[in-house]
Amino acid sequence: MQYGSKEKVEELSGKTIYQLKEENREVTRDMIMSERVQGTILESVKVTPAEVQKFYANIPADSLPFFPATVELGQIVMDPEVSPELDTYARRKIEEIRKEIVEGGADFEIKAGIESHDPGTRDEGGMMKGISRKGGNLVTEFVVAAFKLQNGEVSPVIRTRFGYHIIQMVNRKGDEADVRHILIRPERTSIDFEKALTQLDSIRTELVAGRLTFETAVGKFSTDEMSNRTGGMIADQQGNTTLEVEDLDPVLALMIDTLKPGNYSRPMVFTNMRGERSTRIVYMKSITSPHKANLNEDYSRIQFAALQKKKGERMQQWIRDKAPSYYIKIDPEYAQCPNLQVYSNGSSAKK
Repeated sequence: MQYGSKEKVEELSGKTIYQLKEENREVTRDMIMSERVQGTILESVKVTPAEVQKFYANIPADSLPFFPATVELGQIVMDPEVSPELDTYARRKIEEIRKEIVEGGADFEIKAGIESHDPGTRDEGGMMKGISRKGGNLVTEFVVAAFKLQNGEVSPVIRTRFGYHIIQMVNRKGDEADVRHILIRPERTSIDFEKALTQLDSIRTELVAGRLTFETAVGKFSTDEMSNRTGGMIADQQGNTTLEVEDLDPVLALMIDTLKPGNYSRPMVFTNMRGERSTRIVYMKSITSPHKANLNEDYSRIQFAALQKKKGERMQQWIRDKAPSYYIKIDPEYAQCPNLQVYSNGSSAKK
């Protein structure tokens, strides 16, 4: 992740990925064992509302953190349906491209650069490195088709929610593989978008009238898998659904002044994370102004901090209980560190 590819890591380190794995195997094993033991020790640690209130009360007033304005936004996304004629046209086009490659000897990489509708891979000749059999962020149909291929083989045409694909296996390595793909996405017309906006407007009417809940509408109508995983709520890369206003994309930020908690926006056309045009309704769940931490607006944050403190105390107590009966070696350079004195007080400890 840091260097961009496995090849770059190998180039900079002068070692293969397998050599690096072997060198770090013992360290990684110890780390995993440590995490599992800590998990066992701390799994029963919980905080009660009374403990959260006590934790908050013990924070000096001048030490309370200042939180920026935050907002919780949801969305119901509806990708317009494609007309049968344009869907058929897209299918025929990718079938022709496949025929040129398989029967005519055309270069897959060049055709991907010219024809593919995937902006993320088109400039790389359709290359997708290190895809996993487990799928990750890839749709199931794509992964299944890819791992049926041998090196150099080109898949039949497959259909996903993104459109029509053909895949070429470049290099398969167990449960990982490098592939190239070409995507032809059926075009949507202005009529397709108008139909989607009309349907969303009907859904909004039901929501405003209280005859339909937001969660039910997301489950029944939304086509956005990313926000559907969080019940329709828009999340950041860490999965947090409470977002700082200053981090919102410009389109959502401009909507803050026009929506109040519990309100729904008018249906609109927007551009999603994949650079595709779609339609949506935005739901304002909550909003906070810049403020000092308080229990009413920031209970979940304060609860998390209180829980972490209690877990830290439990871990330190476990260490104090166990240290006298374990053989512990402390590097002389750190022997005088006050934080490590707990390790050297046992009769079996050795400096």
